[in-house]
Amino acid sequence: MESIAYYDGKIGAPEELMVPFNDRVHFFGDGCYDATVGANGKVYLLQDHLDRFFTSAKALDINIPMSKAELGRLLTDLLAKVDSKVNFVYWQVTRGVEPRNHVYEEGVPGKLWVSIRPNTLNDPDKPIRLNSEEDTRFYHCNIKTLNLLPSVMTAQRAKLAGMSETVFHRGDIVTECAHSNVSVLKDGIFYSHPNDELILRGIAKTHMLQACYRLGEELLHRRLGKPKKKAPARVLWAKRAGVFVLWCISMVFFRVGSAPAAAPLTVGDAFAYLGRCFLGWSPARFGSELYAAASNGFYANAIMVAAYYVFVVLVLALAFYLDTRRAFAYKNKPAEVCLAGEKHRWAVYYALVVALLVGYIMQSGGFGNSGFGMYAGF
Repeated sequence: MESIAYYDGKIGAPEELMVPFNDRVHFFGDGCYDATVGANGKVYLLQDHLDRFFTSAKALDINIPMSKAELGRLLTDLLAKVDSKVNFVYWQVTRGVEPRNHVYEEGVPGKLWVSIRPNTLNDPDKPIRLNSEEDTRFYHCNIKTLNLLPSVMTAQRAKLAGMSETVFHRGDIVTECAHSNVSVLKDGIFYSHPNDELILRGIAKTHMLQACYRLGEELLHRRLGKPKKKAPARVLWAKRAGVFVLWCISMVFFRVGSAPAAAPLTVGDAFAYLGRCFLGWSPARFGSELYAAASNGFYANAIMVAAYYVFVVLVLALAFYLDTRRAFAYKNKPAEVCLAGEKHRWAVYYALVVALLVGYIMQSGGFGNSGFGMYAGF
């Protein structure tokens, strides 16, 4: 046979089988489904798809009329009856046959459907074109849809636009596509949306995650952000100017803090000093001024000591916050996988330790002072 169909124990050509009018799928889309590829007599990743299928049915309180093993044998037997080597294997279960009513009777046996037809696999090396849309598929409560109508309409718009698929996003967060998952491998990092209520967990995606474990790739199982446009030149220059201003301010406080207690400087003096630095600036002068200030202890001022530790606390808080976010990205992952991608992030803590050490030295009179115990004459 070229194609084969199954409904509630009956087998035949798709156009031959009859479905009862009162099957709840007609009125409510009341069922769940799964699908995969069948080739050379085998259903691809059968057990994974059966697990997902039974999980969906259980969540909907739908009674599947046979066990996983029985359904697996049925799909394999039906696949053996078709002529094509590569086929699309689709099956679904509906809640059953009842007169139309939103509520349903407990224990109604579900109705199993199977459809197997010839299929061709897409060339994995051929680039595809993507569209993007705000993900509002389940916001349209004003439409009395039966089932997958939002995805159907989206897929149709992509087709009319000459696109292969549409990537959904909720604001700046990428979720999935109209009828597939979306993951990104960039700079050796695998990005993928978490398996939460906003997406349907894909079997292929699950195996890609497992491949990441085997390959030792850093795995970021977190939400994807929409690709952002490059910032305009004026924005970049504004950021650079902001960094320059912050550097100038830090120089001012640096100079105030470096003043000896016998001859304290005011903020006005510090700005005057900063102006002279820019008017007669040279690398040699900057180096000598920096050395002199450090040697004299630029944290000898109590206010500067407090400001320094506030800075350290803020940076530590930021580091711990980033660590906390990263910890939630590694759900049920082997320790070696989690740690493999974290090595570069220890540089933040090394820098903080060095900053603390330098701060203590400077607070005590600088590395030229002899009163700092084991760091005397450092």
